Amino acid sequence: MIVASNWDKTINDAGFNPAADLNGDNRVDIADIMMIVSMWRHKV
Repeated sequence: MIVASNWDKTINDAGFNPAADLNGDNRVDIADIMMIVSMWRHKV
């Protein structure tokens, strides 16, 4: 999973993937995980 492989990275870290930053705050953290959780049961 893209978020897991970028966990705790920021825009300044090597290998940071902006696609993992779901809320656009330049950091992959619990806020991004919470976005996944909130969409878990929604149909795409």
